[in-house]
Amino acid sequence: MTKQDVRAISDRFKDLPTLQHFRSLESKILPIVDKVKESQDAFSYEHGQMQEMIRRFDELLANKVNKISLIELEHRIGENFLARNFWDTLQEKFSKITSDINEQLIESQNFIGRQQQSINALVVKTVQEKLEFML
Repeated sequence: MTKQDVRAISDRFKDLPTLQHFRSLESKILPIVDKVKESQDAFSYEHGQMQEMIRRFDELLANKVNKISLIELEHRIGENFLARNFWDTLQEKFSKITSDINEQLIESQNFIGRQQQSINALVVKTVQEKLEFML
């Protein structure tokens, strides 16, 4: 094997991402995924709290409905609570972001796998050529 052969092989490796690059990518993506998971857990917890508050509100409302007029109640609800369709829109956006991140992670993992296979094949081929050259 000549120096030109070694340079040619070395040049091929320069175009491929390094294992350090993949680890760096992984170290950047995993904290994002953790944050999304934490946000999703917080959202689920807050959603449970909101359901309990609504249940309690309904209970109190049923006990005290004759103390306040329905028109005044409707006015206060409009001033103090989000519209249902706005809340649903927020949930849909959050779900889409989570789905997009999951897809990107899967694509990154597939890319890393393909790159590792390419590198392994190239190393095997190089070793075989070197062995053939030596024999």
